[in-house]
Amino acid sequence: MGASATLQFQALANRVCPRCSHSMIVVFRRPWAGRIVSLIGLAMLIIPFFGWIFGPILIIIGIVMTIVQKGKARYQCPGCNYST
Repeated sequence: MGASATLQFQALANRVCPRCSHSMIVVFRRPWAGRIVSLIGLAMLIIPFFGWIFGPILIIIGIVMTIVQKGKARYQCPGCNYST
């Protein structure tokens, strides 16, 4: 088996579920840091004055973090929900 055949086999192996042999789909998962910062900012709105100033700032920062951060790609099987 040549080098190109090995690479093609590895690429095919990544796309087939080892449990049920369905084709795998790519799913992107974003980090939770932006969501956590937004939730902290939302919780700070309860605190008078200090929370009213910094709460909206943290909410905006959290939203920007959620949009800007790159997610990690992983394979997931639609048949049995196996993921890598």
